Amino acid sequence: MAAKVYVLSEADRDIIAKMVQEYLTRRIGLPTVPAPVDDYRTHGAFVAYPDDADGISAMDTTGTADPTPGSGTCTLYQLSGAGTPTLVQVGEKETVYNLQDSVIPQSYFPVHKLKTGGWVAGATGVGLVGIFLAEDHPGRGIVFDVYAGTWNSTTHDWDYPDATLKPCIDLRYGVPYPTQGATGEAIWRASDTYGRILVVVDLDCESAGTGTSGLG
Repeated sequence: MAAKVYVLSEADRDIIAKMVQEYLTRRIGLPTVPAPVDDYRTHGAFVAYPDDADGISAMDTTGTADPTPGSGTCTLYQLSGAGTPTLVQVGEKETVYNLQDSVIPQSYFPVHKLKTGGWVAGATGVGLVGIFLAEDHPGRGIVFDVYAGTWNSTTHDWDYPDATLKPCIDLRYGVPYPTQGATGEAIWRASDTYGRILVVVDLDCESAGTGTSGLG
């Protein structure tokens, strides 16, 4: 008697495999293997750099049940895999959305492309910004003008090539308030009045003078 040969389709094999799994689970108590979770992101590592010197604004969560993500136009890069890894521009500019409650400064940061479309900033650390007081410190909780610095990896210090004044506020208690020329560090936060504002993290107790730290 000739043996019978059955040709099964891919769908048939999947059904039989599920039936066998269910049978074994009932017979010997094996745990059911969960279906793999579909990742919401596409594959490939991308890096973005904001076109705007002010970076990307924070997500607006004030007084609304539907938070509004911050957004900004960015140039996209990919990390090359050959030899020493380098960033290679992919020749695209895309709108990137910020879902964090802090501003993303103008710097390189990871982004993800969603399968549903759109680009979202990956988790970023809180970036400290060097500040240089353009006027005498007016006291706690009062906005004053500063210059925002650019980190110099050669001198390991902040330079201040941008003469544009930035709004800043100091919310610390029991600290001295130095005069013009003092330096320190701050972080960007969202502001309804200014769009964003620098909040002091640390500051010199006294000024070293206006001609220091590469101002101008």
